[in-house]
Amino acid sequence: MPNNNNSSSTIIDNNNNNNNNNVLNNNNFESNYTIISDSKYQQYPLLKNDVALDNNKNSENHAKTFTIGEETQEYNFPRWSIQNHIGKFHLLKSNDLLEQHLQALKQYEEEQANKSFIQKWIPGADFILQNCMKKDPSVHSENFVVDSSINNHSASINFGGNNDHQQHTTNIYYNNNNHNTTTINKNNEINNNLIINHEEQQLDTKNDDLYNPLVNPEPLEPKKEHLLGQLAATAICGNDITSSCLYVIGVCISYAGIWSPICLLFVSILLFLFRSIYAEVGSAITLNGASYTLLLNTTSKMTASLAACLTIISYVATAVVSGTSAIEYLKQIPGCENIPLIPGTIVLLGIFMILNLIGITESAAAAVFIFVTHILCLSILTVYGFLHISVVNQFDILVRNWNDMQSTFDAVGIAKAIFFGFGAAMLGVTGFESSANFIEQQKPGVFPKTLRNMWALVSFFNPILCFISLCALPMQTLTDPTQNASLLSLVGRVAAGKWLQILLSADAALVLSGGVLTAYVGIVGLIRQMALDRAFPSFFLKVNALRKTNHFIIITFFILCVSMVSILNGNIDSLAGVYTIAFLSVMMLFAMGDLLLKYKRSQLKRTKRAKKTVIIISIFGVLCALLSNILVNPEYLKYFAIYYSICAATVLIMFWRVKILKFIIYIVYSKLKDLKIGNFITKLLVKQAKEINAQSFIYFTKNDPISMLNKAILYVRDNELTDWLRIVHVFKTPKNEEEFLLKEQIIDRMRRDCQKLDEIYPRMRIDFIAIESENGFGPDVIRLIENRLGVRKNLMFISCPSHRFSHKVSDLGGLRIITNDFTYH
Repeated sequence: MPNNNNSSSTIIDNNNNNNNNNVLNNNNFESNYTIISDSKYQQYPLLKNDVALDNNKNSENHAKTFTIGEETQEYNFPRWSIQNHIGKFHLLKSNDLLEQHLQALKQYEEEQANKSFIQKWIPGADFILQNCMKKDPSVHSENFVVDSSINNHSASINFGGNNDHQQHTTNIYYNNNNHNTTTINKNNEINNNLIINHEEQQLDTKNDDLYNPLVNPEPLEPKKEHLLGQLAATAICGNDITSSCLYVIGVCISYAGIWSPICLLFVSILLFLFRSIYAEVGSAITLNGASYTLLLNTTSKMTASLAACLTIISYVATAVVSGTSAIEYLKQIPGCENIPLIPGTIVLLGIFMILNLIGITESAAAAVFIFVTHILCLSILTVYGFLHISVVNQFDILVRNWNDMQSTFDAVGIAKAIFFGFGAAMLGVTGFESSANFIEQQKPGVFPKTLRNMWALVSFFNPILCFISLCALPMQTLTDPTQNASLLSLVGRVAAGKWLQILLSADAALVLSGGVLTAYVGIVGLIRQMALDRAFPSFFLKVNALRKTNHFIIITFFILCVSMVSILNGNIDSLAGVYTIAFLSVMMLFAMGDLLLKYKRSQLKRTKRAKKTVIIISIFGVLCALLSNILVNPEYLKYFAIYYSICAATVLIMFWRVKILKFIIYIVYSKLKDLKIGNFITKLLVKQAKEINAQSFIYFTKNDPISMLNKAILYVRDNELTDWLRIVHVFKTPKNEEEFLLKEQIIDRMRRDCQKLDEIYPRMRIDFIAIESENGFGPDVIRLIENRLGVRKNLMFISCPSHRFSHKVSDLGGLRIITNDFTYH
């Protein structure tokens, strides 16, 4: 296999032929371990041999596989190395890590304070200055301490691989004590052939074995943020769900006619059932992300990511439907009648794109003002509407509409009207899931109250205003496609006059525009989280240097919204159909996720529980509504499939990108191997594939048996693109000799288990890190590990905690639950 390193490689040779490379004898090879000593604990051997050896294979052929030279050109194809990855064992103290972190943080703050005005405010200034300044290369070989504050170090150098994290050229350890690193053979004789002086070999700090601190060290204290109370939280999600009555009533009447209030009542009953489902999930997993977070902790990562694509389509449809309806209501205001629908909607979407690019997002105070104003306007319409239909027309129009519908008063006609009307009426509860998207920002106990408040508002206003509409306007007007998008403004004009129509139109334009802003904020949060989880391309995480906003996400979302408006020609019925399909799919998956939560995470602590019969009835109700929307116009499904396939294809490419790169490498090498450009492309693609797999992941274990550790490894192999897993065991400082000996036995047993697993999975590096902490496992040590080891919390896993666990899952910062059989207590 080609090796781009200039360093030596380790070759197994049964004939003991010496060459320029280091040679290991097969008789003593299997017992070669690296020892790291600690003053307090006994010595433990590290986990891995340097090179994999299959005794059943011919050793000569095996050696040729790793040899670079003209005599072995037939083995030069750049396939993945079968060399074992070098597992390590580390015994650390949280106090030492904390001291190192504080020194690194102090140094970083001093560097930021000493930056010039140009470096602070001109984008790319640091990059230009760093690359323009010449450094003395002779100094570089000695400068291998990541944090200048750390003076004690030792280096362990291993052979036999390329310069990626899988076969580290250099392993650097930072501890308070000086550690001696050697390699011993079966007879406990020191083998100095595998030790290279750092003066002869340039150390690679980029591939530091243990420590890879965050580029910008962060304070360990959790950020204090203002938590939302009941009114503010209800306002943010209530604006979304209460604004739906502005367009859902007309759509529902178009399908159900006189029976539309009954359809809306059925929706209210179904929403009442979903209250307990959302409440249970929110109490068990108090994390932002709604259905994506729920499925990520109960199913595979791919399933959760594909489900999140439905939420993305829902956000796109939310922005488009809200924007289109806002323009329709705006046209009811004098002086705005000639605003074109499609260009006006695109301009509105563009305005909010600019606002998000410059960093103006949702404000709780503004949301409360819009919410209170909107509820007040709906209340005024309700009062004047009842006065009008009871005093002025005395239900004459309702009787006339009833008579016009008598031709359909048979069992089949009524059932058909209610069935399709129920499906359309589900559009009126869109936004009910939005409260779960910012549950971490709500005060304890507020989330169930927001669900209750949203249900009460929808259950009151939607059926009442629908009934008033049937009593105020004739059926021909109610079912007119050009009128039902701004139906309530017409009802206001009939009930109280022009002033109420203008008031309702202005209120509708304002609150629906707020729905567009909500969609932008929601999509940025979701795509950011998926990009951090490596389910979307990492370029979505890039922020502009001026306003620190994710411009790629915002601009891409704007393009998707504009395309949907253009393709569907601004037709509110078509837009509502796509929106409803996406929203109902998300609700159904959420209910299914709750069932999985009961089955797979039954011991997880929660304060609310939904009955299984309630969940099954809810799934059946949503399935009926989904089927109704598909049957009423199959074209909606086609448009939905187009946008979903775009998102799903992106997710699948991200999951299969290493396999795709391997296939491209094979094609390029087989066709262009004799050309320089072919070798260049091949090396570039191999480097890219290795960089993808270079990300390490962490699995926290308390005292898991080897079967549970194996289960965690299988999950990582199936769900993540990596070949490096760090199994971390955090334990309290022993108080006496008995506890010390017990903990020593546990660590030794887990180390040996990790050694076995590391041998079982030759293409995966499995490290075992034991960390002594005064307080044991908890949020503080997790934040410390994140900063010092450079692994984000969303790339850390844990087995399912029991109800006796002292911390909430949300307190751990978003650790993913991947196993269930062995629990933290």
